Amino acid sequence: TFSFPSASITTTMSFDMKKLEELKKEFEQRIERYEFLNTLEKQTGAPKLYIALGIVGFVLLFLLFGIGGAAVTSLIGFVYPCYASFKAIKTSGKDDDEFWLTYWVVYAFFSVLETVSDFLFKYIPFYFLFKVIFLVWCFLPQTRGAKWIFDYGIEPILTKYEKHIDDALSRGSAVAGEVGGDLSSVQDAAKRAAVAGAIHVATSGDERP
Repeated sequence: TFSFPSASITTTMSFDMKKLEELKKEFEQRIERYEFLNTLEKQTGAPKLYIALGIVGFVLLFLLFGIGGAAVTSLIGFVYPCYASFKAIKTSGKDDDEFWLTYWVVYAFFSVLETVSDFLFKYIPFYFLFKVIFLVWCFLPQTRGAKWIFDYGIEPILTKYEKHIDDALSRGSAVAGEVGGDLSSVQDAAKRAAVAGAIHVATSGDERP
């Protein structure tokens, strides 16, 4: 005869419920610091846990179906790091300054890559969701992925071609200076011509009978 392992199933379910309860408590502790969730909880009467999960679900829908995905991605990848950088500038320590500078270097590289390869990225399913996960991985204090990318990817490349880049920038600055000087000369000549023309017109008017 066959008998179901009821004791084993009960134990497994009990263990799963315990894990879920632990995850719930941990999540509630993490969202406790967000004041706007506490405000929404007071105004609506709904537990802030459900409000937070609703916001996360709403954002995921946007990212999965591509409706406003670019805007949501920009908010997550740009707005929060921008504010965190502002806070870092106001602190006396230099570690956070260095990290956020690193993040912005990685963000700039990724933006250039995304612009050049846009025709490829737009065909990737759930691209905006993957992009958000990547950006969050880059700036989260627990992961600091931006530092890893910079140390093992960007810095070696920039170090290798640093002299060539500096030479190119110097030549570009020299050309820009020459063009700026030529434009200033043209502007001065135009001013002198305008003044001479105005004087000529005024003088011609005075000489009329």
